[in-house]
Amino acid sequence: MNDLTILHLSDLHISWSVEESMPTLHRNLLHDIKNQEKFLSEPIIVVITGDIVNEGDYSENSRKAVIRFFETLYDILKGKVKDIIIVPGNHDKEGIDVQNTFSQLYATQETPMEQAMEDLLNLNNQYYKKYLELANEIYDIFKIRDKPAGTYGVRTIC
Repeated sequence: MNDLTILHLSDLHISWSVEESMPTLHRNLLHDIKNQEKFLSEPIIVVITGDIVNEGDYSENSRKAVIRFFETLYDILKGKVKDIIIVPGNHDKEGIDVQNTFSQLYATQETPMEQAMEDLLNLNNQYYKKYLELANEIYDIFKIRDKPAGTYGVRTIC
């Protein structure tokens, strides 16, 4: 039988300044993972399901804090990670009022609904641009070469 471990992280909401000490919640999470590392079967697949940052905060401090968190995680898992799957959450994109934006595209400008939906999707992708850049930095930390190119950075693996 082939064993593997799935490490599921969600709702990290990293928003602390990198100059500060890491918040107790994140420090304890990494400490618990470190204590369990010796029991984890290889390969390890890390699944991050949303809200890496808080409220679309991609300031330099917040980005550095995310990088510090994932570099620490990488050091703990000692190269056992085979792959990472990162799925964005609502806090991972910069603000967009979908309902008002759609109303403006569809109602006020008399845009056909299909075009308005396409425009809204394109606008939404623009708001995820910083998320995609950060996700790619996380893939780089773990030396994942097969980075997703699709919508929001999500890809399917075999």
